[in-house]
Amino acid sequence: MSNAIRLIFLSSVPLVLLVAIGYLLVGVVGSFFALVFFGIFTFVSYLFSEKIIVRMYHARPADNKENQVYHAAADKLAKDAGVDVPKLYVIDTCTPTALVFGIRNASVAVTTGLIQLCDKKEIEAVISYELAHIVNKDVCLSTFSAILSSVILYLPEMLWWKAVNAEGKEGSALRLPALAVAPFAAIIARSAMSGSLVVAADVSAVRISDKPRFLASALEKISREIKFRPLKFGSHATSHLFIMNPFNGTALSKFFAPRFTVKERIQRLEKMAV
Repeated sequence: MSNAIRLIFLSSVPLVLLVAIGYLLVGVVGSFFALVFFGIFTFVSYLFSEKIIVRMYHARPADNKENQVYHAAADKLAKDAGVDVPKLYVIDTCTPTALVFGIRNASVAVTTGLIQLCDKKEIEAVISYELAHIVNKDVCLSTFSAILSSVILYLPEMLWWKAVNAEGKEGSALRLPALAVAPFAAIIARSAMSGSLVVAADVSAVRISDKPRFLASALEKISREIKFRPLKFGSHATSHLFIMNPFNGTALSKFFAPRFTVKERIQRLEKMAV
């Protein structure tokens, strides 16, 4: 299934559901308002998708002097990949990860945890993976699905994060709304980022940087560290934007877990290196 067809499907299903719910509740007027609401949502997503993700993860523009390796790698690899250099961001968190996002223009963000954990060649390999999604033109689709599923999960997930810091039965009870809504948000997220797109990005990343062993090494390090230092803010519904699910280990993150393991990705990359 092409990305264009995926985007049409992703847009049409919630639109039909909204129109149907509006009609059942209020009639034709309800359907009209559902259409207007979805139109406004799509327009806002198109204009402000980057700002939404940047604010969600408290990302800041990557300083050229402070992040020389990051900038140099992105400039060189973007040229090799034949794409424009994306906007570069840094997220101040110990969780090692990276993501690509944007509907009108693509942006890449890495965490300070990733910069500290990985060496220069591993960082280059990670950036080549994020650029691969730009080359494969699936960033728009994955970002739109992330924002759409985040809207569905927003209020329940606020209770979830509150429950993370709560204790006793009350804290556990606050997690129930998110667990109830998560399957619907996960369906939207999964429909946009299938396993085949991740595999294609791994392959494209190797073509861009010619560093399969270093990408495998980076994935292994990230996977190991995320078990001890998972991301503790943001939306689980955006997990498919990351090189690896940064919320790994929580009950809610299981709904958004990929259909394949990190071990399988690493094994595939190691075979490419032979």
